[in-house]
Amino acid sequence: MQIPAMNRDAVLVLAIVTIALLCLPLLGMLFGDFNPAAMTNASTPGVTPTLAARAYLLPFRQVFAIGLAEPITRTTFLLYENGTDVFQVIGQRGAYTRLQTLDAKMNFWTGSENVSLTPTASAQYDLSERNKVLRLIPATGYACLHEDAPPPLFSTCQPLPNFSSARLSGKMTSGSIVVYLVEIDGKAYYVPPEVILTIP
Repeated sequence: MQIPAMNRDAVLVLAIVTIALLCLPLLGMLFGDFNPAAMTNASTPGVTPTLAARAYLLPFRQVFAIGLAEPITRTTFLLYENGTDVFQVIGQRGAYTRLQTLDAKMNFWTGSENVSLTPTASAQYDLSERNKVLRLIPATGYACLHEDAPPPLFSTCQPLPNFSSARLSGKMTSGSIVVYLVEIDGKAYYVPPEVILTIP
């Protein structure tokens, strides 16, 4: 006795639905812990930080485009002083990485080479030439005003005022970056080597 074609189709559909219902719990067990965000947080040492990763900013590196969604380089920049603060990576564009403070109150862009996924080495401080008077090249380069503030500590940078001399407080070195802390008109500034005519 042959089963009518219509009944065969109904039996086939019923069998497929039954198999699917039996497999759903198994699929749920396999993929129940799948979390796309967890994959985004994964990072490999030596690889550009992924979004949402925790990261450190190297000492005495410039940051710019404060609060902006794109890394516009022709904006006011700040100089990061510390090196121990933890930030969150929230964006990347080409050679630039966007970082945000963990309280989400501040975000900025910096060169990706300035970002590390592991704690950074402290800057080296040389105070041996303290109080030496330096001759400056007026109106060249930049100066970043150092002020005491809660961390993370950033200095606001501007074109170097038209001063011809400054009193040296110390030399700071972080990797290939060198800055000098100087006193000009009673205020402390970080300046790069290129603005100093005579370097100790």
